[in-house]
Amino acid sequence: VPKKGDWNAIIITRYLTDIHLTGSNSYTFPLHQYIENKITKEIQKVPNIKKDVLKLIKQKYNANEEDFLYYIYAILHDPKYREKYKEFLKIDFPRIPLYDKETFEKYKEIGKKLVELHLMKNIPTQDVDIEGNNLKVESVKYDKKKKCIKINKETILLGIDENVWEFKIGGYKVIEKYLKGRKGRKLTIDELEHIYKVVYIIKETIKLMKELEKIEPQ
Repeated sequence: VPKKGDWNAIIITRYLTDIHLTGSNSYTFPLHQYIENKITKEIQKVPNIKKDVLKLIKQKYNANEEDFLYYIYAILHDPKYREKYKEFLKIDFPRIPLYDKETFEKYKEIGKKLVELHLMKNIPTQDVDIEGNNLKVESVKYDKKKKCIKINKETILLGIDENVWEFKIGGYKVIEKYLKGRKGRKLTIDELEHIYKVVYIIKETIKLMKELEKIEPQ
């Protein structure tokens, strides 16, 4: 968790992760557990949430564990929440407020969109907008005026807004981190397409976070 700046150490994945996912010690909270039935030896998928909590969200919101995941994910992306609890978030796990049903639904719907974006589900094909033919990453510099990223003296990646470039997860600028991890070699077409999909995802994430900021919890 970053000690300075905004708290942004939250991400979702469908894959196994390691302890350094967000740049320092990370914690993983699986949505489900897979437990072997001692009698039948079958593997059962069960929610990784306490039964009394599941019972509460069923009674209060008529929701299941996936709905609750969407809700939590939205809460943790809400700029109001991050600002209000920014000092606490530097030292402890987030605490999730349980608002009324109408507020829950608002957060849940946006949270579902965020989850699908961050899992890269149904992302439309993005045009790759570059100038230059040299795809070797020699440097990673952002040009605010041209809204582009210079990867060497000849080649730039166009159409990167400053707020997209500055967007961080776990203290790292997402696109800068990706490119610096490929310094010294040529980008493939697949990697270029991936970068522009990530640009799209960040743009949409910023829009959804602005929607979250407008919600007035009850």
